[in-house]
Amino acid sequence: ILEREKGIEKIERLTWIVQGRSVSGRWDRIFENEITDYKVTSVWSIVYKSRYEEWRDQLSIYRWLFYKVKNVLLKETGYVVALLRDWSDKNTQPLKSGKTNNYPKAPAIQIPFKLRSIEDTEKFVETKVKAITEAEKLEDSLLPRCTDDERWWNPKTHTYLRCVKYCEVSSFCQQLKKEKELESIPLGEDILLP
Repeated sequence: ILEREKGIEKIERLTWIVQGRSVSGRWDRIFENEITDYKVTSVWSIVYKSRYEEWRDQLSIYRWLFYKVKNVLLKETGYVVALLRDWSDKNTQPLKSGKTNNYPKAPAIQIPFKLRSIEDTEKFVETKVKAITEAEKLEDSLLPRCTDDERWWNPKTHTYLRCVKYCEVSSFCQQLKKEKELESIPLGEDILLP
């Protein structure tokens, strides 16, 4: 439906080679030189802005790819349209405490992001590709640990949401396996760490 709108750039997957590796991306909408991506997400990722940096980086990479492949510089503001699957009208009411309610007023919102420059994005991509290629040479036990932010740590439930629901390697992740082993040890027992 979006592609039928007049002036919309045809959606396609773009690929650019960085340090011998393919980097690719596929945006959802480019209109009047502005890039937009649609996300079906939890309302809490908006309230806590927990995915904002990741979304800005993703939009910046799409913009960088568009520039590298098509030699067209898109505007430096990009957008995420967040479709909030667990939004509830009752949570939009003012708080009794008088504090500001950060809860979105609608089940879909558009969030603007100031994107990285083309140069900064290229350095960011090169650094990520280098880190991945270096990690591929390591034994599993020597791989760099994922950070709490990368794993979507939830302090209320004491869980890593990405590991639980969205990680494609969680079934053989050494970091997660060691953490589960530690969780199974009753409190008060001595632990010998390698």
